[in-house]
Amino acid sequence: MGMKLRVSSCALVYRKALRLSKTALGDTTVGQVVNLLSNDVNRFDTACIFLHHLWVGPLYFLFSVYLGKKTSELRLKTALRTDERVRLMNEIISGIQVIKMYAWERSFASMVRNARKKEIQQIRGSTYIKGVLLSFIIFHTRSIFIKNIKAKWLPDQPDYTLNDITLDVKNNWKPGNLVAVIGPVGSGKLSMFYSISRRVVKVCALKEDFAQLPSGDRTLVGDKGVSLSGGQRARISLARAVYKRADVYLLDDPLSAVDAHVGKHLFEDCITGFLKEKTVMLITHQIQYLTHVDHVMLLEKGSVEAFGTTTQLLASGLDFTQLLDAPEEEDKAENEVDDNASGTLLHPRQSSVRHLKHNLSLSRSLITTKIYIALLGITRSPVFSHLSASLQGLTTIRAFEAQPVLIKEFDNHQDLHSSAWYMFIASNRAFGFWLDAVCLVYIALVTFSFFVTGKHFFGGDVGLAITQAIGLTGMFQWGKL
Repeated sequence: MGMKLRVSSCALVYRKALRLSKTALGDTTVGQVVNLLSNDVNRFDTACIFLHHLWVGPLYFLFSVYLGKKTSELRLKTALRTDERVRLMNEIISGIQVIKMYAWERSFASMVRNARKKEIQQIRGSTYIKGVLLSFIIFHTRSIFIKNIKAKWLPDQPDYTLNDITLDVKNNWKPGNLVAVIGPVGSGKLSMFYSISRRVVKVCALKEDFAQLPSGDRTLVGDKGVSLSGGQRARISLARAVYKRADVYLLDDPLSAVDAHVGKHLFEDCITGFLKEKTVMLITHQIQYLTHVDHVMLLEKGSVEAFGTTTQLLASGLDFTQLLDAPEEEDKAENEVDDNASGTLLHPRQSSVRHLKHNLSLSRSLITTKIYIALLGITRSPVFSHLSASLQGLTTIRAFEAQPVLIKEFDNHQDLHSSAWYMFIASNRAFGFWLDAVCLVYIALVTFSFFVTGKHFFGGDVGLAITQAIGLTGMFQWGKL
């Protein structure tokens, strides 16, 4: 029942996320929605177990009232014992000279110890009851506050990353006119738009890639294009930008993720060809293309070192090869982050912390449990990846009316995870059942063995043996031997 409630709640949360307005989406972060699916809905798994507290609660209340009365009685007795001890100490201090003269120190010390012992007995009783009461009301408040902070790219960085950068892009083009395209059905209105798309696909070298994808340019590529290679992601991002027909393009090194042949095609056919009438600012490490650009801006430690044509910079004695010789480890680390979907990274962290807090001893001791936990993580990660990708691309999803397809895919991910979760629960309960059966047989053997050899044992020994044998049931169930 708890699993069904959790799955239904996840489905409702996802459907609600797809219907969020722009205002609500701005107030709701991806982390909040992911937290709902990773932590909050998991409470349903144990809701049915603790549902009995609805009728146990009144019993707890009556029991607490009884303990409160007992505590009051013990506190009253403690106060009396304390007064008696203080009175005795006052008398001893007042007559300390007489006590020392007759060497009565040990006798009076024994009297003080006895008085203190009686007082501690009453305090110990009230402390035990107080501990029981505190166990019902204690709680933890978790909060995080961030106030008046400053941030840098690196904690040990003394200066700002960027300093005194001035960039002024002027475009004196006049805005275009509004053109209406009319004609009967089948006259080629939509084909005219498709021709633009086909040309963009060609100049971005995506024709062969789209032919290999299951649904062509309509294929769902997942969170941050995790199912694509680095070169495909770079070219698809470039194609999306080019297809917008913007006036100004800011390209962040699209040539670094492709090979030399494809890079040359992108630079000649797309950047300097298709975008020849546009204002383009290109970040690149490919210095072989600098002879084909109009201006070069050289940055060094966050400041503009030089600006001008390639000929002017070469004449000034700048060595481009040395300046652009940066370590590759940073790019490698960034690629490793981009190659993993956010749900793939997010869920193992949420799941691992939860299992460390609740199932550490069990998951550490049972190999089978480790396998099941890994299987649950593998089947749960696509759920978070799909959710994160949907929230980040919500505008695109609505534009293409792809909500039914994505909802069906989300439900399929949930069904796969639910099957793994049900297998884990069923196998866990089956194993627990057989453990109880083995313990029951053992307890029966221990009990009936005393009927055979009972004359050789005392009653206390029999009770102790049966009590310890019964305790094995809980030890076997929770792996705390």
